[in-house]
Amino acid sequence: LRRERVAVRTLIEDVLSRHREQLHGRTLSVSDIEPELAVNGDRAILTSALEQFIDNACCYSTSGTPISVTAGEHL
Repeated sequence: LRRERVAVRTLIEDVLSRHREQLHGRTLSVSDIEPELAVNGDRAILTSALEQFIDNACCYSTSGTPISVTAGEHL
């Protein structure tokens, strides 16, 4: 594992940008994610997990169903 401070908003934007073609024609909403929200973790593993969620949402939802991405701090 390569732990580092990962900006959540940037991670989500990067993943969604790379999957833009797969998301074409889908209604996508991204919550207002605080710019300073960050986690300590392995960027590659976090990216892979988020990509899997996006892929599953595209593959297993009915066409026209909106996809929503939300992130926040839970204490």
